[in-house]
Amino acid sequence: MAKDFYAVLGVAKSASKDELKKAYKGLVKQHHPDKFTNPEEKEAANKKFQEIQAAYDVLSDDKKRQMYDSVGHEGYTNGGGQGFHGGSGFEGFGGAGFDIFNEFFSQFGGTGGEYSRSQAGEDLRYTIEIDLEDAFKGKKLKIKLPRMVACSGCHGSGVEKDAKTAKCGTCNGSGRVVVQQMFLNFQQTCPTCHGKGVSAPVCKLCRGNCRMNQRSELEIEIPRGVSDGMNLRMQQEGNAGVEGGPNGDLFIGVRVKKHTLFEVEGNNLVCIIPVSAPMAALGGEVEVPTIDGQAIKVTIPGGSQYGARIKVSGKGMPILRTSNRGDLFVKLNVVIPTSVGGKEKELWKSLLEESANHSESKGFLDKMKDFLGKF
Repeated sequence: MAKDFYAVLGVAKSASKDELKKAYKGLVKQHHPDKFTNPEEKEAANKKFQEIQAAYDVLSDDKKRQMYDSVGHEGYTNGGGQGFHGGSGFEGFGGAGFDIFNEFFSQFGGTGGEYSRSQAGEDLRYTIEIDLEDAFKGKKLKIKLPRMVACSGCHGSGVEKDAKTAKCGTCNGSGRVVVQQMFLNFQQTCPTCHGKGVSAPVCKLCRGNCRMNQRSELEIEIPRGVSDGMNLRMQQEGNAGVEGGPNGDLFIGVRVKKHTLFEVEGNNLVCIIPVSAPMAALGGEVEVPTIDGQAIKVTIPGGSQYGARIKVSGKGMPILRTSNRGDLFVKLNVVIPTSVGGKEKELWKSLLEESANHSESKGFLDKMKDFLGKF
């Protein structure tokens, strides 16, 4: 089982940002690939370093950390196992920890070199509300989503189309410059070319931001059996990445409206039906609705009590990604009339007299007499 990101950084789930940063810096020093010369050790260190980077990229970002905590490690890296499937939560270099990584680069003999300024796009969240019938059958619907897309003028490069580029004179094309602080030399992003290594006219449409706001129309598919509070993931439908970075993901939060006839208990449904006292006492058949849109006959056993549940197998909600269904439970609400008169009143009086002879009533009276006799 893959380590969760907190375990990778060796911190508690309650760790503050400062604690995360401190742990990250320590691990960077310990596992930086440039510390090793042996190819096997270097490869192992590189894998470990990417694992550390992936963990810090997520946990140092408040929104990503909140999503990670809510769906768990497997849910974040595998799309929550709900509906849409995505890839890893690791978004590569260029995330929150990239600048910290470069603070240490020069300490291990690295030359800086050219590097990619690409960054992954941010994840987005959208909430929809559907009827229980839609959750039962599944549904396709279109939504309008405000998000960042690649600039149509420069196709996400940030520079004017067909513009001539030249090697940056400040960093000599490396994208990095060395800054001396006290007795140490640190490398940082070139302030002239912003790490690109080249200079070119910025795109007039996006002003070099590589992205632009757009209200996009997306078609989403709600799978059969989705439940209230479930999160679906649409891979790479979030904000566009920067300079070739991958798009973020879109998380769809599902809210299922309350139904007038059915209550939901996991994959099961409960339908409360009114039953007359004579029907509860004598038994009989009643018609009950199902979520399929049909009515079925259910047998009420004689002597049924208020709140009794009768199980109808296979008439509940679909179980996600299977051909199976939950069950329908018919819950009895024994209805007592609030007012009676005429012949009906006489019948109730007669019933009242007869009920005094019931074994349940006699048993209770005997117990009551025994109790009161102690005083």
